[in-house]
Amino acid sequence: IAMGLRRSATLLEINLSHCQLGNQGVSVLAENLFSFDGILQKLSLADRFITISVRSLVDAMIEHESQITHLNLNGFSIGDEGASYLANALAANALPHLTWLSVGGFGDDGLVNLVSALMTNQALKELDLT
Repeated sequence: IAMGLRRSATLLEINLSHCQLGNQGVSVLAENLFSFDGILQKLSLADRFITISVRSLVDAMIEHESQITHLNLNGFSIGDEGASYLANALAANALPHLTWLSVGGFGDDGLVNLVSALMTNQALKELDLT
């Protein structure tokens, strides 16, 4: 998959929701996902089988200047720490193309941080917390 992504100039959306990916798999994909010739716009990692670190994913998106506009992380728990890390990136406008985000699995602290990030984020248009 990773090698194919690197050579695709037309792929706009990828849904890896039912893959059993861990941090290593996401790292390998990130190297190719965010640095291929096309412009990936939508990424779905929504599933309880994916055990990624939100920090690793966000760091990879920032490092590779991701063009992703839609990110679906719903269906697994990112926890308050993951929500806070994501909120910090949003508040700093470090993900300038991200306009739609679906995320869940966090508590009060994560929610407060995500909502606070909306005050300074200039790109996000829709936040799905279901």
